[in-house]
Amino acid sequence: MDVGTLDELQTQEYWDTRYASEEGTTYDWFKKFEDIKDIILERIPSKDSRILELGCGNSTITPSLHDLGYANVTSLDFSPNLISQMRARHPGIDFVEMDIRNLVEESDKLQAGAGQWDLIIDKGTLDALVAEKGSVWEPSERVFDNARREIDGVLHLLKPGGTFLYLTWMQPHFRLRFLERKADWDVTVRTINEGGGWDYFLFTGIKKVAP
Repeated sequence: MDVGTLDELQTQEYWDTRYASEEGTTYDWFKKFEDIKDIILERIPSKDSRILELGCGNSTITPSLHDLGYANVTSLDFSPNLISQMRARHPGIDFVEMDIRNLVEESDKLQAGAGQWDLIIDKGTLDALVAEKGSVWEPSERVFDNARREIDGVLHLLKPGGTFLYLTWMQPHFRLRFLERKADWDVTVRTINEGGGWDYFLFTGIKKVAP
């Protein structure tokens, strides 16, 4: 990736232009659905569970879950081009045009509201929101605000006991600062590395149940 595009990853214009040129294709950042299928399925309570994918792009995650019989799946992305393409390709799935930094304010666009979602998935989307030129050791206030708005939204939508799965290539010490909310959930991290090569990190946040 061209370092000069890092700040652009947070903009609708960049992704809308990109997806306009990629119509008809699929791409899964980091891991394909089959690589993390078992991890995802073990976090879904039932076939009736409500599942939300953040920044879906043209990933195969939501279509694959739908094919497995999970009917209440929703995908969000802020690219109008992408959402139009995915609705045409997968008419049985709910694709919603939304900036995930506005999950709290625009939750009425979703089929279910606050405290009603069993599983929320982010595969690389937070990475785009916190990408910027400069040192990863000292993120800007803008980056912290982007991350805060996403995580506020995730916690707003999850059921008590619901799960947030976030897959990234960045080392945990660069990402935990955005995720840790000790009053709201417990976050664990595991390394995914089948057959050597590049390490990926899966963060799992379980929303706490009120006593």
